[in-house]
Amino acid sequence: MSDKSHSRGYYGEARLAKLLKGKVVGRSKAIVLESGEVIKIDHQHPCDVVTPLFAVESKYRRDSIVCSKGLSEAMQQAETNAPAGLIPLLVIKDPFRRKYLYVVGEKDFLDLHGGT
Repeated sequence: MSDKSHSRGYYGEARLAKLLKGKVVGRSKAIVLESGEVIKIDHQHPCDVVTPLFAVESKYRRDSIVCSKGLSEAMQQAETNAPAGLIPLLVIKDPFRRKYLYVVGEKDFLDLHGGT
């Protein structure tokens, strides 16, 4: 991974931690949240950011894996078709893992989470 990729990753983690009022995990074995709650971290497989509600994995990449045109178009359709006052939510079936992924825009997510 290049220095540029590392910088982009660190920037993304710090940005999310600030927005979500969480903490960047880094190499920590435990994180103490503002509430005083202690979250133990598997330091062999840590997430990027911890909040009282979420363990966040951040991907700030420039390739098509993270943000394909199809994903962007599907989210645009969800936003366009959402009636006033309702949060647009995109549901995607991941055929490789047989799970469903739920995608929501940053502003709506922060409103739900209570971030900034």
